[in-house]
Amino acid sequence: MHVNHLLIAISLGAFSTSMCGADVKPAWASSRGTSAVGGLPTATLTADGVSWAFVRIPAGSYTSGRDVKDPGHQANEYATKRTMRALWIGETEVTAAFYARVMGHDPNPEYWKEANLPVTYVSLFDAEALATALNKRFPGAKLRVPSEWEWEYACKAGGGAQIAGSGTIADMAVTEDTSGLEQRPLAVRSRKPNQWGLFDMHGNVAEWTCSLMKERTDNDDAASNTLGWISRKVEEKEEAGPAKEGGKYVVRGGSWANSRAHAEAAVRDDLYSDRTNDHVGIRLVMDAD
Repeated sequence: MHVNHLLIAISLGAFSTSMCGADVKPAWASSRGTSAVGGLPTATLTADGVSWAFVRIPAGSYTSGRDVKDPGHQANEYATKRTMRALWIGETEVTAAFYARVMGHDPNPEYWKEANLPVTYVSLFDAEALATALNKRFPGAKLRVPSEWEWEYACKAGGGAQIAGSGTIADMAVTEDTSGLEQRPLAVRSRKPNQWGLFDMHGNVAEWTCSLMKERTDNDDAASNTLGWISRKVEEKEEAGPAKEGGKYVVRGGSWANSRAHAEAAVRDDLYSDRTNDHVGIRLVMDAD
């Protein structure tokens, strides 16, 4: 299916007055609804009958990384307070079926052709291309790959727990010891959502971010660990611009091929921007305000 043959309908979740001050529908939306978990606004992109839902998460503040006293702490997981603005973020990872409708092919291997499996074997450049293709279809939409701090804010649902939702990794994540005998990703929504109604933030497939891996450590960032808040404007400067060829970018969330510990919210992994594999996929965002 060619991109120029797409017929895409959009439905948008209702804003609560506590989140945006009014019951407002963006210009690109055609209808509204709310999420089953958390009661947040939802929006759905439907490409030739295949849908991908988004959740509008609120602006707020949180602490990225983890405290040095946490038994699982790693040096590059320095704890930093951050302020974030409201975002639309994919309720799930992009499925193979949705990706195929938009981009014209399914990169998943032949033995993983179920429609609701997350798409894999996609590079960061592929993720950016998907966002570009969708933006051309939706005037006013500005989908993009999230920064790692946006991703972690969504994963933690604005809180501080390393495992969101129920707090139990077996409930929340598909990992190497919870994916079953097949040892592969499972259909999206196979585990419980977090407090904001987002599925698969822990495990199943890891997810690209637009953040270059910077090996900053606790000692390098001692001041930012203890002083003040980092604003979203600072993060925008760090993450601006398309992916760089040969750059090593942060991937988050762990996967079916990783241990339970690797699926915790603060864990930072990386991959070269042009590389693909069977355990890294895509989740996109766009600014809500």
